[in-house]
Amino acid sequence: MIRKNAYLLILLWSLPLISTAQLSFSENKGQWDTRVLFKTEAGSGAFFLSKDGYTILMKHPEDYLRLKEYYHPHGHDSSHKDHATGDGPPGRMRAHAYRVKFEGANYNGPVIKEKPLPGYENYFIGDDPSKWATEVKQYQAITYKNVYPGIDLRYYVLDNQLKYDLVVYPGADVSRVKMRYEGTESIRVKNQELVIGTSVGEAKELKPYTYQFSNGKREMINCRYKVAGNTVTFEVGSYDKATTLIIDPSLVFSAFSGSTSDNWGFTATPGPDGSLYGGGIAGSSGFPVTPGAIQSGGGGGSSAAAAPPDMGIMRLSPNGTTRIFSTYLGGNGLEQPHSLIADAQGNLVIAGRTNSTNFPTGTSAGSLGGYDIFVMKINATGTAIIGSTRIGGSGNDGVNITDNRNNGAVSILRNYGDDGRSEVILDGSNNIILTSCTRSANFFTQGAFQTTLNGDQDGVVIKLNANANAVIWSTYLGGSGDDAAFVVSPNPLNGQLYVGGGTSSSNLPLAGGLQPGYGGGEADGFLSQLRDNGGSVSLIRTTYVGTSGVDIVYGVKFDQRGYPYIMGTTTGNMHTIKAAYNVGNTRQFIAKLLPDLSAYDYRITFGTPGALAPNISPVAFLVDNCENVYVSGWGGAVNRFGNGYPNAGTSGMAVTSDAFQSQTDGSDFYFFVLAKDGTSQLYGSYFGQIGGAGGAEHVDGGTSRFDEQGVIYQAICANCRAVDVPGIPLSFPYPTTAGPFNVNRATTGGLCNLGMVKMSFDFAGVDVSLNTTARQLNFCLPATVEFRDTVLLAKQYVWVWGDGTRSDTTTQNPIQHTYTSTGYFDVKVYGIDTSTCNEVDSATLRIRVTTDSVAVNFDFTRRGCNSLTFDFTNTSNKLTSGPNFGPRSFAWVWGDGSQNDTVPAFAPNPITHTFPATGTYNVRLILIDTNFCNTGDSAAIINFSVIDNVRAGFSVDNLCVPDTANVVDTSLGALTYLWVSSDGQTSTNKTPDFVYSTPGVYRIKQYVFNPNTCNLVDSTERTFTASALPVPGFIYSPNPSQENTPTRFTSTASNDVVRWLWTFGDGASSTLRDPIHQYIAPNPANIVCQTVFNEVGCQDSICIPVESIINIVNELPSAFSPNGDGVNDLFFVRGFGIIKMTLRIFNRQGLMVFETTSQNVGWDGKYKGIAQPMDAYAWTLDLEYFNGEKVRKKGDVTLLR
Repeated sequence: MIRKNAYLLILLWSLPLISTAQLSFSENKGQWDTRVLFKTEAGSGAFFLSKDGYTILMKHPEDYLRLKEYYHPHGHDSSHKDHATGDGPPGRMRAHAYRVKFEGANYNGPVIKEKPLPGYENYFIGDDPSKWATEVKQYQAITYKNVYPGIDLRYYVLDNQLKYDLVVYPGADVSRVKMRYEGTESIRVKNQELVIGTSVGEAKELKPYTYQFSNGKREMINCRYKVAGNTVTFEVGSYDKATTLIIDPSLVFSAFSGSTSDNWGFTATPGPDGSLYGGGIAGSSGFPVTPGAIQSGGGGGSSAAAAPPDMGIMRLSPNGTTRIFSTYLGGNGLEQPHSLIADAQGNLVIAGRTNSTNFPTGTSAGSLGGYDIFVMKINATGTAIIGSTRIGGSGNDGVNITDNRNNGAVSILRNYGDDGRSEVILDGSNNIILTSCTRSANFFTQGAFQTTLNGDQDGVVIKLNANANAVIWSTYLGGSGDDAAFVVSPNPLNGQLYVGGGTSSSNLPLAGGLQPGYGGGEADGFLSQLRDNGGSVSLIRTTYVGTSGVDIVYGVKFDQRGYPYIMGTTTGNMHTIKAAYNVGNTRQFIAKLLPDLSAYDYRITFGTPGALAPNISPVAFLVDNCENVYVSGWGGAVNRFGNGYPNAGTSGMAVTSDAFQSQTDGSDFYFFVLAKDGTSQLYGSYFGQIGGAGGAEHVDGGTSRFDEQGVIYQAICANCRAVDVPGIPLSFPYPTTAGPFNVNRATTGGLCNLGMVKMSFDFAGVDVSLNTTARQLNFCLPATVEFRDTVLLAKQYVWVWGDGTRSDTTTQNPIQHTYTSTGYFDVKVYGIDTSTCNEVDSATLRIRVTTDSVAVNFDFTRRGCNSLTFDFTNTSNKLTSGPNFGPRSFAWVWGDGSQNDTVPAFAPNPITHTFPATGTYNVRLILIDTNFCNTGDSAAIINFSVIDNVRAGFSVDNLCVPDTANVVDTSLGALTYLWVSSDGQTSTNKTPDFVYSTPGVYRIKQYVFNPNTCNLVDSTERTFTASALPVPGFIYSPNPSQENTPTRFTSTASNDVVRWLWTFGDGASSTLRDPIHQYIAPNPANIVCQTVFNEVGCQDSICIPVESIINIVNELPSAFSPNGDGVNDLFFVRGFGIIKMTLRIFNRQGLMVFETTSQNVGWDGKYKGIAQPMDAYAWTLDLEYFNGEKVRKKGDVTLLR
């Protein structure tokens, strides 16, 4: 039986908390107030979970950013004061906290900690050891079970956003949920959002979107906030309480590249960790490169070219706030990136076209000429090229029909940017598969089923090895007209490749299946089924997909059962087949086919009813684990300029009630999600600026991708000020999220920026993705490997290790396994969540364990003491007999912005490099040969000095004996060192470990040597003082301890002590010389510690156990006389053993005239500053004793005057 749920979702990610780190819930193990169960730090604020609700601490965003910049400035500012002067920070930090309590809830139900993160935190804050905590675990989800009958409360982190769900099970009453807000300045509902006013800004909780499924169709359930005073409830419309309600999508980030030059958007893809890779073309200067980039500047290109000449490739962190790397790629001609894909280690494969004569290519295939296709693989940090191959013939390759975009639609080129379409994917062994097109009669083929060009243009399908430096097979695919292979996808069951695209040929090879003949019109779509034979490729069958109009296939993907899905556009009559979703006379289509291409399983169309042309140019496509289907595309003004591309624009397309953006100016991106089996539209939304200059979002070619969880990673040519939507003023700016990349810095002259969007749709069910924590696949025997599911959606796992040992069923992730033999091992993980549509998902990763390793090292010499040229010699050694080094075993990384040098084995050895100027550089020699188990190991010289003269320099602090001198080396250009202390100690380390045990004045002398400099050696010396420690000591009385008696502590420390710090073992402390302390609970051994400090700051401590004897006693007087004579002026609680108390006093009318929670605060007989009359006053006293006993006492007191 399947249990059905209902969810109400309140989104917390709109709260103004600034965070660049990964969010999580840290458990409380005593380091915080006992009322706190879990805490989340968010930079500009914090989120606390307690038994009865949560508390939000918000810092004023301007104060936070100002102080952050003060303590962590981005660059040197000569006007900024030196922190060492002792000047305080600028201004104060304004903050505000408010609390949300679930009224009437069950506060004692089970609390489930879910999805633990690796590692732990330690807290050693303050000088009270009772507040220290170690091995504090962090979690990504916390569930409070049965907070109301039949209702769970789940807090969780999704895409680095804080959220919570109320899970309402059948029969539960959602009206019982009441949330009382305490400490707010105001609460109101505006635009269906809950707006909380505070002294530092407004917080928002978004509209509580609620959905249900009925017969496969999604229905919106009305749900709104109701505010009564400071209490918030939910008003939910009628719904089937046996169904599941679905949450809305979330914008994770939207960012610009930050290029100050023209930067056109083409392509994007996800990384294995949720990061986003974006690619486009950029001007030769102004694209923001990161240190160590493969290429720090543009390669050139024709000044007459209409488009920027070079590629700009960028990787952003999963939340879009950090640029992991950014680099130029290109030669002296023109380049375009058409498709990107990342492997499990984060290495990026780039496919596109180039006409540069000096494009960075390691391998060439074919006679080449004009534009050629290139495939390049770079490492995960963007600092090295792993491999690069250029493929082509004497004509244009990788150019669909023409690169002249001003001609409008021609043949199978139907949209602006269609001349630059192709797709690159990886097979199970990380071999690279690419689809594209060629107009070359002598295009390079190998292992092909078609070796000749059959028309003016044919599609091509190419397979390269995993390092992108060798073609395995290459084939034409086409007939007598124009053909282009736009997309490719492997069948997950047998690895066969399905290739889709457009054709004007009536004689495609092996045509058959559901449509064996050409449909007519200018173009048809097609789908071809190929068999990869390893070293060759065979064509199994092809089917046309077309009508009498113009039809193109722009997407092909598979579900987990091996059924192919296609997506594209049509101008003909493409009717619905076996699907409940039926919007007639629309121009975008989705179809599910049988694996043998013999028939449709279903087919639908979507878009604006009655449109004469397609609305969008599709650029991304997905079928998720639950067989929901996703499409991303753009349409509008850019697709209608010049001679025109037939495009209806985005106006009139269906949006759902939870759309991120429900309005359009006709020139935007559009996201569409179709439910399994074509039953209903799950989601529809626009994305883009509305009106004004820069409002026509588009791409200039290329494809983007969804990941398996249904998250779109979309590249956009955004905010082009010279491209507007005619006649529509600006009403909504281009949407960006908070962060450093939310500004287009290329607005001068109407320039564009690469926009990068990551948006989660949350329909995909459970999913797993397997990687190693070390992000490597080769390991040295014996190998203890830590594996992790990087998606974190599963609630249980089954781990199969591939070495014949027993599998593990557990909730643990990550998890370690030790391999004791060499070989290849296929590790498989099954992720399970029975509450999702697919219940289980699996992923496989092949690792290699071997004994083959290399000790990486190098030497260098300088060509003259003031030369910038060095000779570097690779002195690495193989630690076993084999294998031999290959053609690309090592890479030199110079750290000066120049291109890295990848070398075969040891040749050339030595290698010569000239640095651009004197300075320091991080030089590395990296082992990149995957035949060795320690691939990725490197030898490095950090701060490698290119300097004419070596310069000595260091600092040393005064110390307290016994201690090691804190020496900080500030020398320049030193290769070796000699340190000499005045007490006879010597060292040749970079910094010495000199230990001093006797007080006194000492001198250290530093000698620095560098045989590559002109002066060879330099020296300097410093003097410092080693001071004696103060001697702590104390006695206490009474000793032995007496019942309910304060303890007096008397210091017997040495006479040089100027400051004391006491901790009494019960959480209390004092800075007095001779404090008196009253314990409130018995303890045979309170650990009392005295720390003493002398005038120079030296400190020492002593700790002694002290017994406390406490018996519970409390009393209140029956009368008091607040007449100012100092006798009996205040009404106090007197007692022992009390850890909590609340005293309330009432007059005869029942008005509470006084309240206190401290024994040290008594009533002075006044109410709001006004003396009260003589009378008898009632009191209540709530007490909690150290033994956990709670009591309430009542009585009266007479006020005498």
